[in-house]
Amino acid sequence: GYSSAGEALATIDGNVTDKSMPQTAVFPAGSPAHNPTSNIAGYGGSATTLGLPVMVICNNVDPVYVFPAAPSDGTAAQENGYTELHAGSLEKFVAKTCVSWEGRMIYGNTQEGSTRHPQRIRWSALYDASPDPAKPGSGYFEIRELQGQLMRFEPLEPFLVAYFSDGIAFIERTGLRSAPHSFRVLSTNRGLMGPHSVAQVSPSEHFLIATDGFFVMNGSGSFREVGVFQTENSSYHKWHDTFMRSLDADDAHRIQVHYDQQCNEVKII
Repeated sequence: GYSSAGEALATIDGNVTDKSMPQTAVFPAGSPAHNPTSNIAGYGGSATTLGLPVMVICNNVDPVYVFPAAPSDGTAAQENGYTELHAGSLEKFVAKTCVSWEGRMIYGNTQEGSTRHPQRIRWSALYDASPDPAKPGSGYFEIRELQGQLMRFEPLEPFLVAYFSDGIAFIERTGLRSAPHSFRVLSTNRGLMGPHSVAQVSPSEHFLIATDGFFVMNGSGSFREVGVFQTENSSYHKWHDTFMRSLDADDAHRIQVHYDQQCNEVKII
């Protein structure tokens, strides 16, 4: 369901178990998950190609959607402009986070049928947005070292970073079609505060509001805390001692972090 503020509310037996905000990713043209045909004006191409990129939308409650829409049976697009992503045998495929990376769609914290997989990372076949398990090259991996929820993917060359509520993992490409990714857990005690509380500030650095403070993380996995002042006898952690202590944890999913490149500033909403 949804709150009055437009938040997606995941529930079990009527009880809210997770609050989230939508996440989107743009997948390049040519996704077989999106089948335009000649009876859909303006798209062009054949039944297996697309002249426009596809926006993939996930919100942790509804099935994953794609926009612009074209049902797989080749009928005209829906009036609302989007349609449910075809996921093969994965009925009611739901995800909390998604990203387009290295020619694949990567989905995290998925619901497949009636089963939730908070630590699951699932990827599509190459050049295909659909996570259909029947397609060669698709697959999934469970991060067993972590117990929290996967909240966000964010590229950090040469890795893809998977941020969990209780840790951080690096995903690296292997070049192997049968096993395209390797996984390395970087931290098991520093998680992301909210799904949108991280921003890329350079190709090799992320700014993140973590569960224990404000940090900049680089591609080597090193952290530098922001707002630390040293005195003769002690250290003052500005943001941990102010922002973190006053934050209502129930509203952490509303935090939005944005990097303004022109002003070289991180803005927190």
